[in-house]
Amino acid sequence: MSMRELAKEARVSLMTPYNLFGSKAQVLGALLESISVRVETAFDELDLRDPIDTMYALARLSVQ
Repeated sequence: MSMRELAKEARVSLMTPYNLFGSKAQVLGALLESISVRVETAFDELDLRDPIDTMYALARLSVQ
């Protein structure tokens, strides 16, 4: 996906992704970091549940 397509999909000007991220590589890095944080948070929550709840949470996480 080009930065132009990204901007169009986000309904912002072409310069907005460049101003916020600088490059496509930095956009990808931000997305990967966001996913990593979500997965880490989900795994932290799994430690607080009983085994059945953990299985359901893992199933929900895998769908996300």
